[in-house]
Amino acid sequence: MVLTKEVTIQFAGLKMKNKRAEASWTIEEIMKIVLAVGGIIILILLFVNLYGIFTQKTRIEQARANMEDLSAVINSIKEGGSKDFTMLSPRGWSLTGWPVDEMLPDECKKNKWEKCICLCEYGDSLTGRALEALKRAGIPNTRADFLAKCNTVSVCVEVKAETLEVNSIKILFINIAEKTPIFVDGLVHEGEVLKIKKEKIGENVKLSIEPGK
Repeated sequence: MVLTKEVTIQFAGLKMKNKRAEASWTIEEIMKIVLAVGGIIILILLFVNLYGIFTQKTRIEQARANMEDLSAVINSIKEGGSKDFTMLSPRGWSLTGWPVDEMLPDECKKNKWEKCICLCEYGDSLTGRALEALKRAGIPNTRADFLAKCNTVSVCVEVKAETLEVNSIKILFINIAEKTPIFVDGLVHEGEVLKIKKEKIGENVKLSIEPGK
């Protein structure tokens, strides 16, 4: 009888040790899983960051190539002539003409350009038509916002013309020209191209760039 009790006590002690071993093994496994998941998350974040850098670099290269081609087209137009230019990228960017109310992007100031056109990263939340509708509804203009965008990420080229108009629209059907960006997404969505025209007005040269078909 005593022997049976001792065996029972030993067996119970063995079970307690096994349970502790199982508990210890479970905690170790949990830690391994946590570390593995953490490592995967870090790799995903690293991949997303590298993808963002690559995408941004690609868009800047697209913008630079477009602006070089656009500048070449503008320079090839003779006074009184006009040409079309197709711009399909980069998406989420917009074409702007400067100065606007004597404001110039930093890149144009740095190069001492009196007039310039810039492709600026803006985002695709607004199209040219949507912006025009907002302005006609009396929403305050956002020239300072456009300038801030151009000063963040942009590609600019100099324009040789006494007068520069980029997407000048009429506000409330009165004779007041308001300059607004030409959104690349809007061009793609509407199937439009850039209509570039060079005119001789008196002794001055006027360059206009408008979206159209």
